[in-house]
Amino acid sequence: MARGTRSHLSHWGAFQAEVEDGAVVAVRPWPQDPDPSPLLENIPGSLRHPARIAQPMIRAGWLDRGPGPDSRRGSEPFVPVSWATAIDRVARDARISPDEAAARVFQERFPQRPLPETPDAVRAALLEGETSSDTVSTLAAKRIESVRATLKKAGVDNSRLTEARPVDNAQAGAPQVKLDFAEPESLGRRE
Repeated sequence: MARGTRSHLSHWGAFQAEVEDGAVVAVRPWPQDPDPSPLLENIPGSLRHPARIAQPMIRAGWLDRGPGPDSRRGSEPFVPVSWATAIDRVARDARISPDEAAARVFQERFPQRPLPETPDAVRAALLEGETSSDTVSTLAAKRIESVRATLKKAGVDNSRLTEARPVDNAQAGAPQVKLDFAEPESLGRRE
């Protein structure tokens, strides 16, 4: 078991992360912070939480039609894409080389890790962390159960939460979930 401590800076302040086998297991505020945020305690649990985005996601309209004004923006789903697709989009949209785009994506995804020496090594490191469709489906199911549990606690009738049909413009075979609330009077008739 490889164990160590790494310094890091987040939106909630500076901290020391205790890392075991590559995973953050605990966080301690920077000792000289006079008023550390209690939100730092959420970091270890948030890194592998079911609500965390598990792979690159791009808004369907941006993927299909590119940047620019669009009346559908905000109502379209995000769809999962491969790292290769994400890197190509970053390169094209930022007008940089694919190698530079891969390096930027790596540095955003793994800010605490040194950049691998070659572009191929950067891509390989990104692919190591790519999540399978089965994992995404499992995360989606956990999210649905979490939403249902939260609604139940709030006293909302779970029968109002209906699964909609799959989004038409998602990538073939890409797992996804879309939920809608049914109005109480429409519960008896499903479309």
